[in-house]
Amino acid sequence: MSRLFSILFLLGFSAVSTAQSLSFKYFSSDDGLAQNSVYSMIQDSKGYIWIGTEGGLSKFDGLKFTNYTKLNGLPDNHIREVFEDHQKNIWIGTNKGVAKYSNNKFEPKFTEILGSSIVYSIERDSSNSIYFFTGNEGIFVLKNNILNKFKIDTSKTNLSIRKAIISNNNIWIATSNSGLLKYISKSDSLISFNSTDGLLSDTLYTLFEDDEDRIWVASEKGVNIIEGEKITNPFGKITNSLGKIISINRDINNFVWIGSSDNGLFKFAENELIKYNDKNGLSSNTISSILVDTRGDIWFGTWYGGICKLAVEQFEVFSSQNGLTNDIVFSISQDKYNNMWFGHVGDGISIYNNGMFKNITTKEGLVDNNVASIYKSKNDNLWIGSQGGVTKYDYSNYTTFSTQNGLVDSWVLSIHEDYKGNMWFGTRAGVSKYDGQKIISFSSAEGFPKDWVWDIFEDNQNRLWFATDDSGLVLLEGNNFRRLTKENGLPLNDVFSITQDRYDNYWIATDGGGLVKYDGKSFQTITIEDGLPSNTCYFLFEEGPYLYIGTTKGIARFEYSAFDEKGKSAFKVYSKKDGLISSEMNTGSYFRDKERNLWFGTEKGVVKFSPYLKPNLIPSPIYIHNIRIIDGKSEIDTTVNSELNLEYDQNSIRFDYIGISFASPENMIYSYILDGSDQKWTETIEHSITYRSLSPGSYTFKVKCRNSDGIWSESADLSIIISPPFWQTWWFLSVVSILILSSIYSFYLLKTNQVKRRNIELANMVRLRTRELETEKNKSDELLLNILPVSLVRELKEKGSVQPREFKNVTILFTDFKEFTYTASVLPAEELVKELNEIFLGFDNIIEQNGLEKLKTIGDSYMAAGGLPQEAEDHAIKVVNAAIEMQELIKERNKNSAIKWDMRAGIHSGNVIAGVVGTKKFTYDIWGDTVNIASRMESSGEANQINISAYTYMLVKDYYDCEYRGKVDAKGKGKIDMYFIKKRKNNI
Repeated sequence: MSRLFSILFLLGFSAVSTAQSLSFKYFSSDDGLAQNSVYSMIQDSKGYIWIGTEGGLSKFDGLKFTNYTKLNGLPDNHIREVFEDHQKNIWIGTNKGVAKYSNNKFEPKFTEILGSSIVYSIERDSSNSIYFFTGNEGIFVLKNNILNKFKIDTSKTNLSIRKAIISNNNIWIATSNSGLLKYISKSDSLISFNSTDGLLSDTLYTLFEDDEDRIWVASEKGVNIIEGEKITNPFGKITNSLGKIISINRDINNFVWIGSSDNGLFKFAENELIKYNDKNGLSSNTISSILVDTRGDIWFGTWYGGICKLAVEQFEVFSSQNGLTNDIVFSISQDKYNNMWFGHVGDGISIYNNGMFKNITTKEGLVDNNVASIYKSKNDNLWIGSQGGVTKYDYSNYTTFSTQNGLVDSWVLSIHEDYKGNMWFGTRAGVSKYDGQKIISFSSAEGFPKDWVWDIFEDNQNRLWFATDDSGLVLLEGNNFRRLTKENGLPLNDVFSITQDRYDNYWIATDGGGLVKYDGKSFQTITIEDGLPSNTCYFLFEEGPYLYIGTTKGIARFEYSAFDEKGKSAFKVYSKKDGLISSEMNTGSYFRDKERNLWFGTEKGVVKFSPYLKPNLIPSPIYIHNIRIIDGKSEIDTTVNSELNLEYDQNSIRFDYIGISFASPENMIYSYILDGSDQKWTETIEHSITYRSLSPGSYTFKVKCRNSDGIWSESADLSIIISPPFWQTWWFLSVVSILILSSIYSFYLLKTNQVKRRNIELANMVRLRTRELETEKNKSDELLLNILPVSLVRELKEKGSVQPREFKNVTILFTDFKEFTYTASVLPAEELVKELNEIFLGFDNIIEQNGLEKLKTIGDSYMAAGGLPQEAEDHAIKVVNAAIEMQELIKERNKNSAIKWDMRAGIHSGNVIAGVVGTKKFTYDIWGDTVNIASRMESSGEANQINISAYTYMLVKDYYDCEYRGKVDAKGKGKIDMYFIKKRKNNI
């Protein structure tokens, strides 16, 4: 069958391939867009997206469209171009001239010159002059606030401009009747390119310049590329299939997207041209504008269809619209030829590879067409569980097992192969085991409940766990079954799935009871109150540092090891809003393929997701965009400045703010504080907060946001000064104070003279004693600075103690020397101490030069940390750099030293508790699991290597080349992902 598949795929290949459906998010006038025909889109420097339509201008913040028309000051509602200049002003080209948006106001500009012109394109040169390109009136340039017509020799052509770009101060001009023009500023000359020079057409619509300084030319007959003076046709014979091209852009993965006027959208990737149209996701086949935002999401403006947005964490969708036999998928697997198998209820199995599907049913050999489970055994055979029993497929023959062969029940819901090679089948009435010769069944008579078995899982002790519909968990230990139910601590007995994490904790998915953690002794329940999107969890599995949980409201990615620290922030939820074809998953319908892509089955098709795309770490911008002052008489909206001065009765204030995110903006979390009033930050999902009856004084309102990628922004700050009433002013209080003070001044003078004489005597005695104390104090300070950091010495002196502190982001370094015990036994004590003293002195210098903190030495072990006692964003980079320098110091020393040392180093990053212990002999030390893991990194490393954890790797991978060691067994920690640092990259 695999050979037949290969032939079918080859026969189906074409130069322009139609892809699977993309998961677009749509925006139209129903969502608040000004109008559904889009001509231009930009993202401004603040993060807002501006959309020019036939019916006005829209400004989008991720949640709300704010629309502007002629009523707001635009010269016309037909918007052709939107452009931001170097001063952050927005320029709008319309069918009747141009407008400028500045200080929250629109102003038509140059109406006498441009009032009747269609402004198709606006550009800026290196001197910040702004050029306006009109349809038939020529080119105008704004320089030093003066607009003049740009003098260019067009005597040989009647310009009808549609688009222009400025590159290296040369101007490229696309016309609708005269091909392409290039104005060379250096020589003040004009070069023309037309169909006789290699252009596909003289009717052009838009231009695009890529990062290689190539100009992409869109015309009514396809696309040309100009590189230097050379014109090429990148798509050869298939160019004619593109149609009229009106938009081009390139995404963050360097894929080129090409929009046509009536033939849909094309993606040029890896020498393949992939077509998308209204049959696989687009709202319209006319793609008039393409924008790639700062996050990497792609926005497609259409005619009559509004906007289609494609998220950077793209879900690929497979449904009946593009070949899937049935949209309801309950099981997924992959055969040895990398074909994907999707099990349906009622329609057998769909097999997929390279864009093509094939359906197999009972006609090909399945025992039944209602397929609930598919499993690939170690010998690559496929086992298919269905309503009629189990079918084994060995790529040649189908073999059936049913109740007649000994199965406890015909409906097979789950399949698993244990470490001995036995096949286990979970049914509606218990489980059966097939040892290769016979089937042995287990039900109530054997101690196994007569219940539906949704999942079978084998833990790292080779024990089997069975998730049942109403009997809780059943554990097989040896030959005995043991149940864990509500009586043992489960929230309920309805269990869909179970897995085990790298720390040997068990995680249990329940039907209505949420997610349950079991450490072997006690149960912890996590529900929607803790950030889970739904309490009904159909499946779960571990991938990297996360658990993926399929629920009724999407897929939850759960950073379980950080839950105690992050709380709800440990969850990231993918739902239909993020591109899933359906937010509701199916029981047990998930799979991780050989390339570590994740597949999920729903009632509306299958989605494919790659979890290893590089995460976007760009924080969302946040702005305080409006303030409402409530003074008891009226409410006043005021423009937001850096400082606000108010009267004492204007002391009730509402702050309106927005964090701009286009990826799940509804999941934005805000945190705010009013310095001068609040004691701590408060989290909220609201976009405004009101403070009432504030006392006179100085305040600073601060607000920050956390987007759906889990990245916190810097805070937006606003200073507020509320003036006091006159009876609380300084001058009034000063007058009252003077009157009071004058009444007691006389009495004060009498007593002062008596005291002065005694004070002189005491001052002499104190001065002598102070000198003695200062001498002793200086000696103590010098000793303390040799033991503790400067900041902690200051605190110890001021308060008498040092408050322990938690550091969220710290990197710990441990080093030691290979075979030190042997070396110490053969070296004289004096020589050994001398060796260590010289090496550690060199280490101390490296630590100090890299801005790190030495913590302690024990024997040959040296411990240091980055990110404390002062936090630093580059703590991990500094520690890795110091470790490299330590290695280099040892290598250099070994060249001339009779004693050769082999150093190994271990590094891990995380949170620690730091503090000073002792009352007479002080020690600065740190505690926490991060320290333990760092120590395990060192002990699990190798000589002359720097061994780092996966967490540290994520922090330094852009600066150092690293070698993945795999999961290495660390004492007391289980298997941990580890990496060797190989060398610095060129960017450090």
